Amino acid sequence: MAKQPKGNTLAADGVDESSQYEILVSANAPKLRDKSKEIQYEIGKQGDGLAIRIVANDGGGLFSNEWVEIESLTDLLSSLSNDTPFSSKVFDRIFTQKGNNNAGFMAAILRYEGAIKPAPNKLYQHLINIEPKTLAQHLTEKS
Repeated sequence: MAKQPKGNTLAADGVDESSQYEILVSANAPKLRDKSKEIQYEIGKQGDGLAIRIVANDGGGLFSNEWVEIESLTDLLSSLSNDTPFSSKVFDRIFTQKGNNNAGFMAAILRYEGAIKPAPNKLYQHLINIEPKTLAQHLTEKS
């Protein structure tokens, strides 16, 4: 089970008191390399905006637990070619705080959610698996 980060306090109504995001989804995704290890993440809502963040991981490694707007992810995926593999590193640009594992962890989460899929024969390369403009709906339709 992933360790819970410090400063992540949920009120009884599901609101993260440290950031005022209403938590819509709290889930675990397997890591890309070691599928026996997991990354814990949350999808939250603040006003009309949706965001996602990494909150913990099983195997150690530095990461940022900042909220990343789903709109930023949508814009990033929209800028990529649907049929050209891309590296996890493209996700570095959506984070303002730096962490060595941010990009890889976000790729693992998006793969788990089905938004991206593995490129054939490439562990750390991905292909877009959904229409990027439907990302917000895709991430929250199960909640």
